Amino acid sequence: MRPEFFNFCLSTYSDEERDNKLNELAIRMAALKVRNPAKKDAQFEPMWGEIEYERRNLSKSVDDRTVGIVYEGFNLQRLYLELIKPRFRSRLRSEVQ
Repeated sequence: MRPEFFNFCLSTYSDEERDNKLNELAIRMAALKVRNPAKKDAQFEPMWGEIEYERRNLSKSVDDRTVGIVYEGFNLQRLYLELIKPRFRSRLRSEVQ
């Protein structure tokens, strides 16, 4: 069975890179949160508490994560793709086909 997505992607980085990537990921996830569905293209600067929430949530196991936040889908998809290192992307394509 394949490991959980975020843990797998983060495990491919060194300890220092992993911490930096986790911080970057938390900031980007907080910025992708949909605050008002009627204004889907609204841009905002995430607050410190939102970033910390995302960092804590990403650090938890899948079963312990909080659910119920809506994220902007296309940019979230792009973020997921960017997390996968290029050497793993080609392997994923061959498994899907």
